Amino acid sequence: MAPKHQRFVSGVPISVNQQPSAQQPFVHRSPLHDLNPPQITTKAKILMRQRQWEEAEKILKDAIDAYPKNPFFYNMLVNVHCRSRRIADARNVFDEAVMLGIADVVTYNTMINAYGKAGKVADARELFDETERKGIADVVMYNTMINAYGKAGEVADARELFDEAVMLGIANVMTYNTMINAYKKAGEVADAKELFDEAVKNGSANVVTYNTMINAYGKAGVVADARELFDEAVMLGIANMVTYNSMIDAYYSKGMFIDIDGLIAGAPTNIRAELELLAKENGGADISKHIQKALEQLG
Repeated sequence: MAPKHQRFVSGVPISVNQQPSAQQPFVHRSPLHDLNPPQITTKAKILMRQRQWEEAEKILKDAIDAYPKNPFFYNMLVNVHCRSRRIADARNVFDEAVMLGIADVVTYNTMINAYGKAGKVADARELFDETERKGIADVVMYNTMINAYGKAGEVADARELFDEAVMLGIANVMTYNTMINAYKKAGEVADAKELFDEAVKNGSANVVTYNTMINAYGKAGVVADARELFDEAVMLGIANMVTYNSMIDAYYSKGMFIDIDGLIAGAPTNIRAELELLAKENGGADISKHIQKALEQLG
């Protein structure tokens, strides 16, 4: 992590107590060619989609020079570094945004999410606590931190934050889904189902909630319960390709190929088309071969 009292002028780190002088090298970056902020944003997003991280970084640093103290460009640059797994560089930009007083909820959430994905839960929690002290922690922040704990297998800490979000009245569908997924990853199926039932009861369940719970049952080998939820999702009209795929995986783990065939036979045309595409993309796997064969027999 870079020193906290360091900022960047045209890409050159200097002390916050030190101003650029004639003796200091000024690194000139390519001009923005009269692009306005929306055009810069569009160009940066295109570069990010193409995973051209260095080019995206370059244009965003130019944008920060051209439009000082613009939090949006800082947030995008933090995101570029996070997505390219340059966590230390992301933290440098984050610290500069904090120092300038322009770090907002998005800045913090992006950095917390990056730490969570990198397994640096303590660093993530440190920033989360900072947002609570500043009074800017929102439900997205809670969901991100719960997810970080879930990925690290720290279910008790995840549940503590979940309960806090519920108590504050900010827990939403994503909060429930994230906590249920944390239980699933930890193999705590009973706790996952208890929370699933609570989500259904209070209207905080969607297709992702069902898919996660079906997948949890499948991994635990509780196929009958998985099928019960699958049928419920179909009845509610929310079952999608992931719902079907999760149920197929559950059957496959138990060698229940006849049931897989029956599931595919009863699937809507659009689901069959998606399953066929997925099977072709993963053609080497035994389950993919079986799905393709089942679809061929259906004509």
